[in-house]
Amino acid sequence: MASKSTKKNPDPDVSNKLDSIINSIKELKTSQDSMKRMFESKLDKLRTDLMANVDNKVRALRDEISMDINRETNRTDQLLTTVQSIQTRLDSLEQDTPSKNSVPLLSHSLYQTQNPLDNPDITITASGLPFSDDENIVEKANDLIRALGEDVSDNVNVTAAARLPSRFSDRPAIVKISFSNLDEKVKVLRNKMKLKQTDTYKNVYIKSSKSRIERLIEVNARAVLRNIPGGRALRVDASGRIKSRNNQQQEETRPIEFIKVGHLNITGWTLRNCELRRNILSSTKCDLICISETHLAGQDELSVSGYTWLGHNRTNIHRNAPKASGGVGILIKNWIFKYFKVSEIDKSFDGAFGIKFTNLSSDTKFIIFVCYLPPENSSRGRDAQSFFAHLLTQIYTYSDCDNILLLGDFNSRIGALSETLCLTDNVPKRDILDKSINQHGHEFVDFLNEAKFCVLNGRFALDDNFTSISRKGKAVVDYICVPQDSFNDFRNFKVLTTQDIVDNNNLQGLIGDKSKLPDHSVITCEFKVTHCNLVNNTESSNQSNTRSRHRLDRIPLDFMSSDLMRQTLLNLIGQIEHSRETQENVDKIYDNLCNLIIAEVDDKIPKTSSNKSNRRYKHTKPYWNDTLKDLWNDMRMREKDFLACTGNRHRKTAIRQEYTQARDKFDKTFRKTEREYRRLKAVDIETMSTKNPSEFWEKIKKTRSDKRYHNTDGNNQRKRISS
Repeated sequence: MASKSTKKNPDPDVSNKLDSIINSIKELKTSQDSMKRMFESKLDKLRTDLMANVDNKVRALRDEISMDINRETNRTDQLLTTVQSIQTRLDSLEQDTPSKNSVPLLSHSLYQTQNPLDNPDITITASGLPFSDDENIVEKANDLIRALGEDVSDNVNVTAAARLPSRFSDRPAIVKISFSNLDEKVKVLRNKMKLKQTDTYKNVYIKSSKSRIERLIEVNARAVLRNIPGGRALRVDASGRIKSRNNQQQEETRPIEFIKVGHLNITGWTLRNCELRRNILSSTKCDLICISETHLAGQDELSVSGYTWLGHNRTNIHRNAPKASGGVGILIKNWIFKYFKVSEIDKSFDGAFGIKFTNLSSDTKFIIFVCYLPPENSSRGRDAQSFFAHLLTQIYTYSDCDNILLLGDFNSRIGALSETLCLTDNVPKRDILDKSINQHGHEFVDFLNEAKFCVLNGRFALDDNFTSISRKGKAVVDYICVPQDSFNDFRNFKVLTTQDIVDNNNLQGLIGDKSKLPDHSVITCEFKVTHCNLVNNTESSNQSNTRSRHRLDRIPLDFMSSDLMRQTLLNLIGQIEHSRETQENVDKIYDNLCNLIIAEVDDKIPKTSSNKSNRRYKHTKPYWNDTLKDLWNDMRMREKDFLACTGNRHRKTAIRQEYTQARDKFDKTFRKTEREYRRLKAVDIETMSTKNPSEFWEKIKKTRSDKRYHNTDGNNQRKRISS
């Protein structure tokens, strides 16, 4: 009986535990419901606060924009008022100004007791006139007038001259010159182009002097154009007229009939000489520039503004070699990629680099091979037959191309050897400058005969010259080779010595002990590509240097306040509420918000473009003086005599010795002047460091800007090339 009663009455402890569990579950559910209500209320409050903040921010931004617009409107009104006042002054000035016929009388009466240099009607300005210590500026002005010819000097009288103050220390200040009357001034201005024919004054530029009012009008006109809408499309020319920039761009937009190619053996590209070589290459204005002996290693590249580099560096370099050697490549003008597909077709042989250009709108194509054959006395130049056999194989392989060009330094002297059959080939006879012949020359001529190619050297006598000029002598070793049946497609073959390029572009300041001129000359020519239907659009090429930005002073009133924009912001707020658990979701929401704002800015705020100036920097050495200039000119004269000498052997040897001595004298004086300048500079800095520390640190700051060995071509990016 006892066992039965135990089964009917459950254990009270168990019942209590069950009740306790049931009560805990009820409390947990109640807590969950209260927590849910709390989260919902916080989310509602967060949504309300966020919307209020967004509305406040947008309202504040709109008010600020309105204030800015009002401020700019006031400035525009003030500017218009200023322009109108200037116009009123000009009208009154024109009414008070006497006629042209009374100018001599005015000059005689009004300026007789004043400085004649203050009369703009009888004065001119001369820029680029060299400066010297204790100079007699009136005598220099008379020498300048005498350089215009006897017809001018006999009828022109210089009454006064003065050198004006200059803000620049690296260039001579402007010289102001006055004459007796207006007729003398007009006579000088009409004959000023004769200065280009003189060596002393070819870099001197003469202009008519302007009054202060005329200069003020030009400055104000440029200021007005910079601030009015659409003013960037206008310009002020030298005569003060306002013209459209689009007319100038349309004149430069022309069909391309010829592509200009060139070649230069730069004898090494280093940090110290890259600026000199970069300026020499840019001055050629070639569309395709072939380069040999780059001396680059690994993946190193050349950098020239406006060009893209493709290269083939020498890989087999001795481990004990102090630097790299050899290497060839080509600089391609950036506009070429708009019309041609450029591909590298041959990099299998050292010193030979093939590039194919396929027109994108037609099936026409041409190939350029950049070549460098080492001298025959070099260990790498003993197998010229394999080099030419490889080129011949490539010519046969790509014989279906419209044109094939070979440019490079072949170190071959062919003398009077003929690479054409004069009886059958329609190619003019070659004039011989270099009469010497070496073993490379024989093999080079055999290769040209087998390939049916000819050289352009010697067939354009007006601009022909030696391609290698050094202390060792003069020779023709750089060539441009073209198919004989395509000879009529080529024109304007020229040989430009690097010394001539330096003189024409005032690059003497870049010459130094570690930055010497290449011994080789630049060879250029043009070949016909009218079948490609190319257009040289200067405006499109200038767009690569154009940077657009938004006009933040013209933010509209409906910015970020449209219904679609509000709905999009609400969607982003919803994403923030439901998808903010991980950093990845937060980053994604942030990116969406940024894209939304950028799209609204691009859609609502207008843009403007600003062109970066392409004006070339004028390089000068602070220690370049008249002595170095005279030695340089003397060396150039000796070089010209050396190149033009055609006498007997003894005369050639004597002239060559004179050229070598003049060159050595210039180099020695140049190094001595540079050392003396650096010594004085060090002494000056040491003195300032003890006497005037503030001036010392200012000097250090200016000296630091002299090192410009970085890459100046920031916009020249590597384009995609198919191999």
